[in-house]
This record gives sequence, C-alpha cells and structure tokens, in this order.
Amino acid sequence: MQNIQYQPAQSLPINQGRMIKQMADSTIRNVIDAVVELVTNCDDNYISTEETGVITSGKIDIHITRKSGRCSSLKVTDEGTGMDYRVLQNAIEFGGNTSGFKEGKTVRGFLGRGLKESIIALGKGTVYTLNEGILSCVVIYYHEEDKKAVYELSVPVANLTLEELQEFGFTATSGTIVSIDISNESKSSINSRETFITHMQNHYALRDILSSEKRTAQLHYSEPESRDKYSITTQLTYSYPQGKKIINEIRKIDGYDTFFEISESSEQLDSPNNSWGNAGLLIKTEGAILDNQLFGFETDPLALNLFGEIVAPGIASKIREGDESIIDLNRGGLAWQHPFNKNVKEVAAELIRKYIEEKRKLIKKENTSPIPEDVEKVFDKLCQKLSELAKNELEDIPPGKGEIESLIVLPFFANINVDAPRPLSVYCPKSLAMESGTSIVRITSSNENIKVLDHEIRLGDYKKDENILRGTFNVVGSIKDEY
Repeated sequence: MQNIQYQPAQSLPINQGRMIKQMADSTIRNVIDAVVELVTNCDDNYISTEETGVITSGKIDIHITRKSGRCSSLKVTDEGTGMDYRVLQNAIEFGGNTSGFKEGKTVRGFLGRGLKESIIALGKGTVYTLNEGILSCVVIYYHEEDKKAVYELSVPVANLTLEELQEFGFTATSGTIVSIDISNESKSSINSRETFITHMQNHYALRDILSSEKRTAQLHYSEPESRDKYSITTQLTYSYPQGKKIINEIRKIDGYDTFFEISESSEQLDSPNNSWGNAGLLIKTEGAILDNQLFGFETDPLALNLFGEIVAPGIASKIREGDESIIDLNRGGLAWQHPFNKNVKEVAAELIRKYIEEKRKLIKKENTSPIPEDVEKVFDKLCQKLSELAKNELEDIPPGKGEIESLIVLPFFANINVDAPRPLSVYCPKSLAMESGTSIVRITSSNENIKVLDHEIRLGDYKKDENILRGTFNVVGSIKDEY
C-alpha cells in the first residue's frame, strides 16, 4: 500500500460572519434579553470598580422607545469608570475573556459575551465610553450584503467640555453608553407598557441588582407616536417574597460545598416557567444568578409556594478550570446534562419532593373527617360519573369559521382539579390583534382558588380560520372540582 503524505496541520476554515450572527441570534431572543445583558454589564463594571475600594454611584439608566408595538431603540448607560481605548478594543472581541472573571473577579460576564450579541441581534449599535477624560467609541453592526459582523472604531477624543459630554448622554465624568437602533423586527416586539415593566422588574437574572441598595436602575420609557405621547420614568426595583425558611442545608457535590436554602410563602407565586416567575430556586455562583428552577414541580400548586436559592461555588470553579460546558453557551441558564448540574438537580428535586409529600399529608389530616367505608365507595363512584359528565359537557369545542368576533376563552365553563393542569384556549380576530399592535395576551384569574400557570401567551394562526389567532394556557385548582 502506498504511503499517504499529509501537509502540516492548519486551522479549519470558518465562516466567521455567519457564526457570529448565529451566536448573537441564539443568545439574544428579544429586547428584554438585551436589557438583561447590558444592565448586567453595568453591574459588572461597578463591581470591578468597587472591589478596588472606590465608591460608585451605582446608577443605571435604561431608555426604551416603542413605536407601533415594537421597540425602535434601546440605550443603557452607567457611571462606572468606563474603558480606555485598549480595553474597548478587547471588549469587541468575540469569545474573548474580557470580564476578568477567570482572573478571580466576582462578575457575571463569564465568557465576555452580551454586548456584541445584543447589538448584532437587534440591529446597529454604538458604544461610547469615557475613561479619565478620554472618549472612545465604536460602531458595531452586521453587514447583510457581505454577511459579516463589522465594527468602526473611533480615534480617542480628549478635552471634551461638560456640555459636549452631556450631548452624548453622559451624566458623570466617566461611564459607558450603549445605544442600539433596532431594525430586526423578529426580535423587536415588546408587550404592553405595564407588562414590559413588570417582566423587567421580575426577571430572575436581575433580581439581586434591582434589590441591591448599591444600585439605582431607572427606566425611561416612551411611545412618541401614541395618541397620548406616553412617556414615563420609573425606578425598577425587586422585592423578594416573604416567607418562613423551611430548608437550610449544605451538601457536598463533586467535592464542593453547595448551599440549599428554601423558604415557603403563605401564598402561591408565579411559576418559573417564565423568566419573571417569582417561585423557584435561583441557582447562583459568586453573585451571578444563572437559572431559576423548580426541578419538575413547576405546575404543582404546593411547589409554587416555594422560593429560595442554591449557591454553588463549584460552578464558578469549574469554569475557571476550563470546563465551560457547565453553562448554556446561549445564556439560557445552566446545561443540566452536565454531571455536576445533574447532581444539584437530584438533591434539589428530592428536597422539594419531601416537602410536598409532608405538606400533602398535613393537608389531608387537617381536611379529612372519618367517613364510613361503604359511603366512601359510593362517593368515589358518584365523583367518577360526575367527572365523566363534566368532561363531555365542558369540552373545548372549536368555533366554526366566522364565529369569533372578539377576544374569547373557551370553554366558557371547565372543571378544574387539584394538581392536574387544565388547558384552555384563547381565540382572537386578527384584525383586533393588528389594531392593538400585539398578539400577546395576558391571563389573570378572578378566582383565588384557580391558579394561572401561563400568565402570558403569544397567539398564533388558527388552521380552521385564516382570520383568527389562537393560543392555549393552563390553569390548576387549589381545591377539588373548582369551576
């Protein structure tokens, strides 16, 4: 057999522009994702400064402009120390370690990502950064024709007057401004003004920032094209639920001390199925909130009274050791298939399971009175027959073509059981959605014994009528056979 000779090893060819765009789109799914990343960057900037002993203002300003139901621009500013020209050059490198986390800084920016992805996913952005009186700027965007992510770096400018700095938007003698013109319509849709503010305030990744006495986050929200020219400036704050601590344990996981702290609220909280649900356990490492989970109990009414945190220093240690597979590279939380995370999940799920089992026994004991065995059998058969009857009578019968003229929930009546989520359907004329500027519906319950599990849904096409939108949501009861 003839010997085959190989040439020296070379790097595989990479379509960098395509990879960067895909990375940005998977990391930033919507405007709130971008806000989370940019606000977190501001917090990281302040943390880095404060670790040197310098006192900061901790001020973060978020500017949102909404037109025709879509976000047209986003700007986030801070009063940190800013970046000099060299640091700014490093900051625009994709995949670079620019946060200082691996060198021991307590920051969330594990992979030096967020800033560039936010800009490229949404449109075109400019970064202005002021450090020791010198202004450096860079424009970043994705060039559609060339399929490349490009940047335009400015020449540093010194000796600007206070009035000139204010024209750029600076509110202090140092800081950073990220301003994005949003052109990507698929990621620019935002909810009603009230819902948008609520979702931002309750986003799990921002809770420690918005509840910190060292930070002041203000939202400047405007709808210049609305009938009332709506505009508001409001401080974003988060208050953790009140409750009694029921679990406080330290477990060794892969040799690392991992802290499990769980509290019980006196009322049901919103499911962590959404990023703004305040039930669930926040998974943290060195001050960074990476995820919020109930580990398979997201629809259990008893579990929805639980909140707390899992502090896992082992996650940060593994990342510093080079094991970045422990977190989701798309910033979707932790990679739960990782062995360390699997072990964390098993412990947390077992703690929650034990709590629920004990709680159910207590409720049963409190609510159960002795019933003769023969009478109990008759009741069971009667309940079964009634359930079958209710299922037949209360079925969600889809409307025919042309029957929907307004927003409607079907069925009108439904039997809602404990621990068994019941799906309901929302139907809406497309014309009504276009008139309101959104296809997102906010769901609430007027019955304190019925809990809505999906507080917000996006309506989609209804196959049986092209003029109708449809969506589904789930509810669950806290008492038996509620309507």
